[in-house]
Amino acid sequence: MAKILLVEDEVNIASFIKRGLMELGHEVSVAYDGEEGWNIARSDSFDFLILDIIMPKMNGLELLEKLQKNRI
Repeated sequence: MAKILLVEDEVNIASFIKRGLMELGHEVSVAYDGEEGWNIARSDSFDFLILDIIMPKMNGLELLEKLQKNRI
């Protein structure tokens, strides 16, 4: 079982992915924009991140770069 952070701004897509991952036994947290993803990633630790590229406030690549710079 892995602890996963899913950052996806499309609610239906996020729900579909989350449901599938949870059925496989994973624990999934969801953020709906890059800024929310940043806040969640800073407050907890995750085994995997699934990032959408095009999102409001901060895109997935910007979020990844920020997480790497801050070693989160």
